[in-house]
Amino acid sequence: NLEKAKELMYYAYAYAPLELRNKEKALFEDWEKTNYTNLKPNERKKIVEEALIEKYGKDYVSFLKTPYFMRVRINKIINKKNHLSGRMRGSVLRTYLNVTILTILKGKNYYSIDDTITVTFMPIWFKNSNVSPPKFMVGEEYLIPLNNWKNYSTNILELDMHGLNTLYQIKNGNVYNPLISETKVVKSWDNFK
Repeated sequence: NLEKAKELMYYAYAYAPLELRNKEKALFEDWEKTNYTNLKPNERKKIVEEALIEKYGKDYVSFLKTPYFMRVRINKIINKKNHLSGRMRGSVLRTYLNVTILTILKGKNYYSIDDTITVTFMPIWFKNSNVSPPKFMVGEEYLIPLNNWKNYSTNILELDMHGLNTLYQIKNGNVYNPLISETKVVKSWDNFK
């Protein structure tokens, strides 16, 4: 039943994102013990996601899979070079945004309004898609999709962009999609919310 799958997906990501990742890891480890005779757990999950996308659309399913969706104000922007080791050597720029949470559309169990958090992303994520990275500005307000960073810390979150239309800027009570158009209004903030 797709309605039930949609509901379970929303609640798993919204109310137990860290537990979901741990469960996915455990399922994969169990699958490895079966000598690879069944479908991988992530392949089974992908089949369900594709059915949901067919019925509800990609943007909607991306929203279901986003653990945190918040309106924030940028307090500070810090760019740092991170040094990579292993197969990928060298350094890569990582941006850290110190933000204050103004509204929580998704993630109320983990964060509160007026919390200050750190959000990170790598500009190269956008360049690999032939898109300029977002030009965040101190003092401006954005509506951003977030996920736990690779170490699953809740102290630092990362942009969780499932497409260019998932990053929004809010000005004068209107919502804009800055990676697509800085002048075209998507909706008023009240209608968007």
